[in-house]
Amino acid sequence: MMEETGSLDRADEQIQKLVRHLEELEQMKQHNTQVGQEVADFVRTMNSNLQFLKSKLPKSISRQALESLVEELEEASRFMEEGLNEGKFKSLWTAKETSSKLKSLREKLLSAFQMAFFITSLDVAINGRNRMSNFQERMLELSSAYISDSVAATVRIQELLQPITSTIDRQDRKLQSIIDYVEETRARKETESTNNEKFFNDVLAAVNGISDDLLGNSSRDDDSDEEFRDPITEELMCDPVKGSDGFTYDRWTILDNAISRSPNTQEPLSIVCDDINVRRRLFHKFRSLQVEKKFAEKRQEYRSLSLELEKNGHDAEALEMLENVLKWAPRDSECQLLREVIKSRLAKFHASERSSSESADLEAIDQRAAMDEQLNAAFARAVSLEAELASKDSEHSQTVATSESSSSESADLEAIDQRAAMDEQLKAAFARAVSLEAELTSKDSEHSQTVATISAEIDRLKASLEGNDREMKLLEKGRFKRFLRVTLKWFVNYPCMCICISGWVCSDLCTCGRIL
Repeated sequence: MMEETGSLDRADEQIQKLVRHLEELEQMKQHNTQVGQEVADFVRTMNSNLQFLKSKLPKSISRQALESLVEELEEASRFMEEGLNEGKFKSLWTAKETSSKLKSLREKLLSAFQMAFFITSLDVAINGRNRMSNFQERMLELSSAYISDSVAATVRIQELLQPITSTIDRQDRKLQSIIDYVEETRARKETESTNNEKFFNDVLAAVNGISDDLLGNSSRDDDSDEEFRDPITEELMCDPVKGSDGFTYDRWTILDNAISRSPNTQEPLSIVCDDINVRRRLFHKFRSLQVEKKFAEKRQEYRSLSLELEKNGHDAEALEMLENVLKWAPRDSECQLLREVIKSRLAKFHASERSSSESADLEAIDQRAAMDEQLNAAFARAVSLEAELASKDSEHSQTVATSESSSSESADLEAIDQRAAMDEQLKAAFARAVSLEAELTSKDSEHSQTVATISAEIDRLKASLEGNDREMKLLEKGRFKRFLRVTLKWFVNYPCMCICISGWVCSDLCTCGRIL
């Protein structure tokens, strides 16, 4: 195979040229933050992708493998150079138009980098320059990171594959399957229905066997099925996935049992991506058990259940399941739309719930304040009557001291009648106060339950909406509740207010029981 050690150097040279044009544009638009940010993102993307290629790929690779990337970089440099020379960036395009064109160009080059990574990895694997395990890891990484869903991108990958595979000995039947697949797809012209992930997986499946033969790495124990068993349940997997701890698990072991911590590292566990290599071998080895059919049925069943839960109003459960579905089918438009609808609905519900809780709490406080005013008025009336009665009693004492004869006895009887009438009024006032106090105590008990309910709701909302201080303000109203309790305690222990008249027993409202 023809090799050119300077393939990456050529790409580096074109990137540096492109960066110089971008810096010139940034200087021209130095007062526009939007353009400046897009230029900064562009430069960072180009440099990081070049470093990624240098670190992941071997030093010596085929010229043809990187030719497409170099061509894309040269075209981007020409576009920038023409735009600067012809004054398009300066006068013809607005800042918004400039940013949009830079973003489109950046995304196009990012796609070119990803395809270059794919092609060079395939090139190395076919020629036995790297172990298959490394190639599988890179393919898995690329398949997960690949962001373009355009038909043109898929067609371009197929075009780049052809010249590489055509240079290999066609007597190898496994390699022939790659060539046949690419040529058949192009001949059918069914690129509109070609799925990128399927394309990657099919090519990887074919290359896997080729590389094993080229490297002499065919010593796998065909009788061992340990790698196909879930490490938690020891059951045969049907949908293997890579966990965040680096181990392979069955998807349904994690989801059905809500496993959130790795049994191997005790660290938080999440699904990173499908383990497409284990899955391919699993389907091939256990074809008689129809594992692939079970794989498809389980996914469809789970998806249908998520839609059914949403239809029945179980939004929280449906949302969690839809998120899981979109991990393996990120372009499922129906699930995407339904997820956004549920999120919007839940946000409105929580906002309404907070508003209702606050209204109920404020209403309870208003009722308590009104009862407080009535109680204060009743006690004020009782105190006023007591003062008036004391005044009458003083007048009666003077009358008794100065009266002599039957006329004085008549005046004394009249004063006693007045005192009795005043006493009745005082009893009525205190009875009203006691009644209000009992009613207020009952209301306080109801209010305590309301406060407890609201407090529990606040704790729940605080856990689901972390960082929102609005609910915490409700807790401040507990201070008003404690103030009312102290006030009630003072009223309950109100000192005896009976008036001493020789020979009288203390009023029934008093608890002292004294003979006055």
